[in-house]
Amino acid sequence: MTGMILAAGLGTRLGELTRERPKALLDLNGRSMIEIIANRMYRAGYDRIIVNVHHHAGVMTTFLERWEQPPIDWIISDESEALLETGGAIKKAAPWMTGHTPVLVHNTDILTNADLSELTRYHTEEGNDLTLVVKQRPTSRYLLIDENQRFIGWENPLEGIRIVEPGNESKGIRIGFSGIYMISSSIFNSFPGEHRFGLFQWLLNQTRNFRIGTWNQGDTFWFEIGRPDSLENARNQLDINPEISDFIRIKN
Repeated sequence: MTGMILAAGLGTRLGELTRERPKALLDLNGRSMIEIIANRMYRAGYDRIIVNVHHHAGVMTTFLERWEQPPIDWIISDESEALLETGGAIKKAAPWMTGHTPVLVHNTDILTNADLSELTRYHTEEGNDLTLVVKQRPTSRYLLIDENQRFIGWENPLEGIRIVEPGNESKGIRIGFSGIYMISSSIFNSFPGEHRFGLFQWLLNQTRNFRIGTWNQGDTFWFEIGRPDSLENARNQLDINPEISDFIRIKN
């Protein structure tokens, strides 16, 4: 099966930590984020993984060229000339995905033990075009879902922004997005003409055209390591939490 790791971001919130290397190669108690994520994806059956690169693209490409275990077929989607945002990144990689869907897409700054095999099964059985992984947690930006767990909008309560599909303006259950999703080929032919676009902004205009569902990862751990404090928190949790410590000790 085919997956994609979104690894092109600049990592500006991490300051000096990403001055000479991409966020995907940050050390997390002996393992880089891309190693942890790729090993988890491989154990769930994803042995062909696309990685988009931009920030320190050469460093990232060299790292993957030297990869030995597990035996992953790496595909580089080069965004060196310009960042394409999430929607544009998936559109650029779509030719490698066609015929290999559904595709598991995973942000490179997310550490979680969510069951990726169960997610794959759920997405297929539900017949979704897109399945967003969610978790009940505090965040500054929420997805909005209806009573059937269907994506209908998003909200930033701190900035007073709320965007909901027409007809459901008064509805919407708040829930946090986990930075992981499954996408089927039915989506690809409907992407906009532009090369650079945000996925969620585009999805808000597609809720009536596609089945966009959510899958709640439940009571599993979840860390975002996009800032120095959150990275340090994840490292501390790895030191003191036996469950997470065992999780990160990858056995090939």
